[in-house]
Amino acid sequence: MEQLDLTPYLSGETLRIEYKDDNKNNFSDELIVKACVSMANAEGGVVLIGITDDGHVLGSKRALSGNPQALEGMIRERTRPALNTKALFIDYNDKIVVMISVAKSIDVISTSSGLYLKRQLDSHGKPQNMPMSIDEILRNTTRLGMTDLSANVLSGTSIDDIDLELVSFIATDILKSNQTPADIEIYSKDPINILKTLGLLNQENNPNIACLLLFGKESSIQTHIPNHYVQYQVFGNTGEILRNEKYYTPISKLFPELLRKPELLRNSNEIFVNGRSVTIPEYAEAALRETFANAFVHRDYTMHSGIQIQVFSTELRVTSAGGFLEGISINNLLSTPPTPRNRRLSEAMMKLKFVETSGRGIDIIYYSQARYGRPAPDYSASNQNSVIVRLVGGTANIEFCQYIMSLGSPSLFEMLILNALFYQRSMNIKEICELIQTTETIAKQIVSGLLQKDWIELLDEHNPIYFLKGTLKSTALRVTKSNQNEIKEKIIELLSQNKYISRNEIAKLLSLTTNQVYRLLSSLQKEGIVKIDGKKWILNH
Repeated sequence: MEQLDLTPYLSGETLRIEYKDDNKNNFSDELIVKACVSMANAEGGVVLIGITDDGHVLGSKRALSGNPQALEGMIRERTRPALNTKALFIDYNDKIVVMISVAKSIDVISTSSGLYLKRQLDSHGKPQNMPMSIDEILRNTTRLGMTDLSANVLSGTSIDDIDLELVSFIATDILKSNQTPADIEIYSKDPINILKTLGLLNQENNPNIACLLLFGKESSIQTHIPNHYVQYQVFGNTGEILRNEKYYTPISKLFPELLRKPELLRNSNEIFVNGRSVTIPEYAEAALRETFANAFVHRDYTMHSGIQIQVFSTELRVTSAGGFLEGISINNLLSTPPTPRNRRLSEAMMKLKFVETSGRGIDIIYYSQARYGRPAPDYSASNQNSVIVRLVGGTANIEFCQYIMSLGSPSLFEMLILNALFYQRSMNIKEICELIQTTETIAKQIVSGLLQKDWIELLDEHNPIYFLKGTLKSTALRVTKSNQNEIKEKIIELLSQNKYISRNEIAKLLSLTTNQVYRLLSSLQKEGIVKIDGKKWILNH
């Protein structure tokens, strides 16, 4: 039993002092938990159990049958993240009062049932434990991916905010095709049990944020998560805006609607492969699906800018609020393990068949672009406040498409290398490492496989440069006064990429005769730009 003067705490409740009378018949531990959560989300303070609202000390019933450590453990078990408190049993005029000290929390705290409360003054100036607003919760939730915001339950939301008919519709649609035993087990249930199985409802059937985003009624989404919206814009050839629409629609309804937009279903070409017609889309459905899904599951719902989808004449641009998570950049997108900012939402979208189940949607986007001879997805405009991805559409490269379809099914990295070689003509191992964002050892293994399949060829094993099969040949280029300087620049570029290179190798790379190369190198040597080292040429640094 602790000896402590309670007199300073008995002058009335404040923002940092709260009384609880556990002698009441309807008193429960949940009231203690709520009081501690409220203090932690405010400025901290003490909760005194065994005192009436008007400050009369009766003593705590709980103190007669428990101990301080058990009370601390109960509070930890019923809070998320677990809240550490300090409980003391204090003797006051032969009555035992429980004092629980609560420190201000760095993270936003909720009860295990998902209630967010904060100690604050009501409209009459009296201290109360009041539900936190969505903005308060979002402002206090970490943006580094440590906390899964989508798994949280917002105060004031209930199952009435969810469109259960939409849940049933999606479940029926899933069972119509590609059903597995697991699908039958999940989606043959009633809507509430489907949501529970997907981890979208808590024990009291209150929806978490992921549930609201996926299946919330539009009015409920605008009330509780106004940050969720999609701005869809279509621009003409001269930049004029043709469509400008804003959606607060739940994701499970909006997602398939976006994939049906006519501007995104345009076909760029039709080719014949092995006697059959093959239609080439301007944007592959798989790439669109994963691009939109990434925007939803990786976006930062603490920010108010929503998701913007802009369709131009030859490109698509998708912007989502929030930059890359810590440790992720445009230089390691292909090598970093999947790390969704909103994990509960991501997992539910996979189970609902909206996205790729491995979580490697980024690979699909890259593969789909490369397959049709288009540039890789461009994330270079992204910043700390938003991720911006640009997909080039327009007419596909027919020659490359036919070439790729003749090969069968290259892997992602193989596809990226073949695509790059088609446009750049040649690459060294360093450039390949940068392209596929991997180590030199792995890059060499992939290149070795491409050589064995006879899809690429090699120039100079000692200083390897790689080409698409069949492109390391050509009729000699004619050197004229008008193109001489341009060809010299190409020779300088080759020498800067390769420490040593012979006249014969330069000739093959640039489709020149050895005599042409000799004359150009001699000219560069006179200018002091290059020099010869044995039989190899190098830059004269």
